[in-house]
Amino acid sequence: MDSARKIPKEAKTSSKKVVNLKYPITKLTLLDKAVKLHPNSDRTKYILDAVTRAVENDLLDRKDFFLNEKDFDAFEKMLNSPPRDIKTLKALFKEKAPWEK
Repeated sequence: MDSARKIPKEAKTSSKKVVNLKYPITKLTLLDKAVKLHPNSDRTKYILDAVTRAVENDLLDRKDFFLNEKDFDAFEKMLNSPPRDIKTLKALFKEKAPWEK
């Protein structure tokens, strides 16, 4: 059969990949000032940390999410089921907040 082929084994990959980034020279001074505020950092680490935070926030801000039919049914069942009685949570709600004491 000419159309049937084995999927080639993936080559061992590094835990890191190169991402090329063209950073405007006009903004490089600003970046370097920010990097200097973090003594154990360099440009690469600073940019990676900033991008990771931005990506995480972007993903966490999503209001819509999509589920297949099976997972949606399970999710809907959970939402429609009566709340569980959690004694420790009830006790916590009865306590005063630290700023109220």
